[in-house]
Amino acid sequence: MLKTVSLKFKFVVFTILIMLVLILIPNLARGKFITEPILVFSLIFFAIVAGYIFIWRILNPIEKYKIAVDRALKGQYIDFEFKSSDEVGELGMKLNKLVDKLKRRDLENYIITRIDHTLISNIKIEDSAEEILKIFKETLGYYRFSIYLVNKEEQKFRLVKSVGFEDKYLIHELPIGGRGLINYAYMFRTSVYSPDVLKDERYIQEHPIIRSEFDVPLMIGDEVIGILNVESEKVDGIKQEDREFLMRMAVQIATAFRNSQIYNQAITRFKHLNLLNKVSQTIGFKLDIEEILRSVLNLLMENYGTKKIAIFLKEGSDALKCKISLGLSEKVLKLMEKYTPWHSEANVSPIMISDIENEKSFLDYEEIFKECGIKSVVFFPIVHRERFIGRLDIYFDSKRTIVKEEIEFGVNVCGEIASAIENARLFDLLKSSEKFIRTVLENAPIGILRLDERGNLLYLNSEMRRIIGVSAIDVEKLTGKKIDSILNLDGVDIESFRNLMLKGERIKRWSVSFKSVDGREISLIVDIEPIFASGGAIDGYIVIARDVTEEERLQQERLKLSRAIENLSEAVMITDVEGKIEYVNPAFERITGYKLHEVIGKNPRFLKSGKQDKSFYEKMWNTILKGEVWEGELINRKKNGDLYFEYMSISPLFDSKGNITNFVAIKRDITEQKLFEEQMLQFQKLESIGSISSGVAHDFNNVLASIQTGIKVLQRRLSSEDPEIMKVLNIIRKSAERGADITRRLLNFVRRETGKASTVDVRDLIGEVRTLISHSFPENIKIETWVDENVKFINADYGQIIQAIMNLCINARDAMPDGGVLKITAKNVSADLIKTRFHDVSDEDYVEIAVSDTGTGIPEEIRDKIFEPFFTTKPVEKGTGLGLPIVLKIITSHDGYITYETETGKGTTFYIYLPAVERKVEVIEEVKVEKITPAVVLIVEDEESLRYLLKEYLESRGYTVIATDDGYDAIELYKMNMGKIDIVILDIGLPTIDGITTFRKIRQIDPNARVVLTSGYFLTEPSPTTLMAEEGLDGFIQKPYDVDKIEFLIERFVRG
Repeated sequence: MLKTVSLKFKFVVFTILIMLVLILIPNLARGKFITEPILVFSLIFFAIVAGYIFIWRILNPIEKYKIAVDRALKGQYIDFEFKSSDEVGELGMKLNKLVDKLKRRDLENYIITRIDHTLISNIKIEDSAEEILKIFKETLGYYRFSIYLVNKEEQKFRLVKSVGFEDKYLIHELPIGGRGLINYAYMFRTSVYSPDVLKDERYIQEHPIIRSEFDVPLMIGDEVIGILNVESEKVDGIKQEDREFLMRMAVQIATAFRNSQIYNQAITRFKHLNLLNKVSQTIGFKLDIEEILRSVLNLLMENYGTKKIAIFLKEGSDALKCKISLGLSEKVLKLMEKYTPWHSEANVSPIMISDIENEKSFLDYEEIFKECGIKSVVFFPIVHRERFIGRLDIYFDSKRTIVKEEIEFGVNVCGEIASAIENARLFDLLKSSEKFIRTVLENAPIGILRLDERGNLLYLNSEMRRIIGVSAIDVEKLTGKKIDSILNLDGVDIESFRNLMLKGERIKRWSVSFKSVDGREISLIVDIEPIFASGGAIDGYIVIARDVTEEERLQQERLKLSRAIENLSEAVMITDVEGKIEYVNPAFERITGYKLHEVIGKNPRFLKSGKQDKSFYEKMWNTILKGEVWEGELINRKKNGDLYFEYMSISPLFDSKGNITNFVAIKRDITEQKLFEEQMLQFQKLESIGSISSGVAHDFNNVLASIQTGIKVLQRRLSSEDPEIMKVLNIIRKSAERGADITRRLLNFVRRETGKASTVDVRDLIGEVRTLISHSFPENIKIETWVDENVKFINADYGQIIQAIMNLCINARDAMPDGGVLKITAKNVSADLIKTRFHDVSDEDYVEIAVSDTGTGIPEEIRDKIFEPFFTTKPVEKGTGLGLPIVLKIITSHDGYITYETETGKGTTFYIYLPAVERKVEVIEEVKVEKITPAVVLIVEDEESLRYLLKEYLESRGYTVIATDDGYDAIELYKMNMGKIDIVILDIGLPTIDGITTFRKIRQIDPNARVVLTSGYFLTEPSPTTLMAEEGLDGFIQKPYDVDKIEFLIERFVRG
């Protein structure tokens, strides 16, 4: 109770008590209680005066201050005066400032509390913004408060709400990046205050009485989501403390707005999901298309806030027909059946027309739309499995733009509609025949399994039976059992499946691996769809399984293929359509010398050698860009600068739409092959020459054989007459023998077979090379040969060695354009001598063949390159750059070595070292028949002169001769004279039936028949040796022959 008594009352009571004490103390000391009236009066007077002064000058102001503070602490603010300028007055001023701060604090707390309540109470940003602005207007009192939000997609500020302006002065949208204080605050992310907007160039005039403006960015981190705009009709009319308070509030408002946006998006998405669920449930139990569409339209009208909506479907023809509509006239529907917003049905997507009046494609429909009050429309395509089947039209009575979430919702609904329509159509087709439905299920390419709510098996189709490995008979026994008791599912997370299924959740694309009943490893992609009863409870599950066992196997095969590519000996290069390298395999690195990281992203032109012109590459690119495969050979350059020949095949890769996405090049290094081909080309040339020479030699041999035989006949008849005639005959005989020898040497050269090594006489080798080049090289080149008389033999492919020496001779010729000396020598050398040049020498003795010239020599700068393939200093039309590489290949393949010595301006010598072999020289003893034995000889020869002379000579010697020019006649003659004919001289080249076939026919008649073959050709297949060894041929004589040999053979076989 004492706390409620005023200070003044307390002070008066206290003063009176003091005075009484002062009066009583002296009297009590004397033991008397006597009071002097004058003293008492004086004391009382002075006490009252002092009390008055103290009360009204000190205690009274303090009492007022106390009251003001007490009320301020309770939120009740009063104004009081402080007239004195002493310490009491100063105290009052400070207390007044403190009360003002408390008053400001309470005001701000009041505003914050109301705004917090507003943000909690309102979900929509527009509602929250309006309430916040009203609070600011009510408490701070400025002329206008506005909030603009940033629309980054449209690059605009959108006015959310404004308080204080008439509607006619409102600017609903401002472009981002334009003029105005709002844009300045947005761009610099800072508050902007203009105390006098009329003097500020940044200001955009909105209202005639506005004099000051304050703009605060609403920021989340560094992102500006909006602007709080405050305007006053007074110059510098917005207080500093209010500006600071608004800046602090901007953070809270921005955060609240962002949370509201997120919440609204979540609510919108939840709403859409809820509506989608309703759509799914609505159409899930209905199979009548019109009923489905009507239910969906009602949900769409609820979501989009419209009463005009229509669905058009394609029926039969390509034309659209309105299947169902709400709120639209027949006239509008007829027009919209003919209208299409898409250029092609293959490429369709939602289209929003927010202002029909400005849409060119609607100019003809403008009046009709005005009659119906339609101002905007959105078109959604209805597509099923990439096939356009219809269109959903939603019309609005106002100019409206739908947001992304609404578009996604419409697309999802159209997807559900499409599925429902197709399902309904399918059901219409199938509902008349349950048997047909079961047939479809049984023949479905995917496994389908039906379970009840407890996981017991109810049904499985044939594909599922195949997957799990049971027969149709077994299904009856398994029906009603739990699926995990039927299958071994140890490797499957059954608990996860069970938890999701019990929650009624869909399971999509779940990978499952297990062993089937019959023991096979199975991999499946499983979808599980819960089935709900009418009350919402789970009634069972549909399991749809796709067997991916084969796919996984193919994936493994693809992995193997990838590894195979990595290990291919051919280079593989993959580029994009512009030729930029995306992949090369290790073989590419090995062949070119470039590593993967060095070529990725580059064009393969770094491999160009300059050997192919621009048109070559243009043709290649034209081919592959047309989608065709290009194949060809080209010369490229390695990283180290070496050239190499490659065969390349480039194939385009296509995507599902037929567009080229990549090119794959398979590149094979064929440098060795090219060397071999060039070598074989030389051999083929020799074979061509050999073929021609063989034919000429055959005829020539027949002529020579006739001459030689004729000389024998003349010598026999004229032996005792004029010696001069005999001399002439001997000259003719020797000339014929010389011609025969030349023919033999020519045939000996051209008849050599490549790829077969034999013991070769180096003397003959050098002689034949000289014969070949002496008639083909220019006369200003002198050819010299020297062969050591003790030179050993070599084991070699005769044709290849000839080619190697010929190539060196040709190079020597080309090095002496003005003539010179070409010298070929051959001698034996020891291995010790060669080891000074080559360290891997293994044989003991070698034959050195040297080819030297007196030409220009080899320049020093190219000496390291002369054995590189395709390197040449000759013009393109004269050199391929393969001569010396082929020589090197031939010599090394014979375990030999090659080197050279050269001096510029003096000439070059190439040294070939080949392993030497020993060979015994056979001595053939000349045999002359002195006395003949009578015999019958069958001569079969198509050359008439030779046949006549041979018959004439043998008959002159005492033999009986039967002659014919035909193989068939010979066979008949032998049949007629079988047992009489002692020997058959049979030419191979007969006109009707060849000599070898004739020989075999005669042997069939008489296995003991004596037959000797003759020929002007070189017989290779079958060879005379083979015929004698395998078929019993008695002999072979090469034309031109000496008739003495014929006599020797006759005597040999007749005498036995």
